[in-house]
Amino acid sequence: LACEGCLAIACEDTQAESPVERIFGRATGFTLIDSDGSIQAHLKNPGANLKLKAAHAAIKLLKQHGVSRIVAGRFGAEAIKTLASEGMQPLVANGFSQKQAIELFNR
Repeated sequence: LACEGCLAIACEDTQAESPVERIFGRATGFTLIDSDGSIQAHLKNPGANLKLKAAHAAIKLLKQHGVSRIVAGRFGAEAIKTLASEGMQPLVANGFSQKQAIELFNR
């Protein structure tokens, strides 16, 4: 299920109008978007219910799937640091729908 260079959007499901989730590490899941804008998969976030290291669990999952850019409402300091060390780019889209995030960031 590798999606090399894919865009991941923190979102509850794959519906176009679903809001981008507010907090990266606590997102319920991630929709993986291919370079042509098509949905490749929706992954459950293993960090969603963790008390500690939620962002690390999410980053590990997304890295395994070849994701290079991630959209969420916000990213904590630890998440930003870890993403940078993994060569992954955080993209902030607070108040956007999944469809709007795809249009804005999938270039």
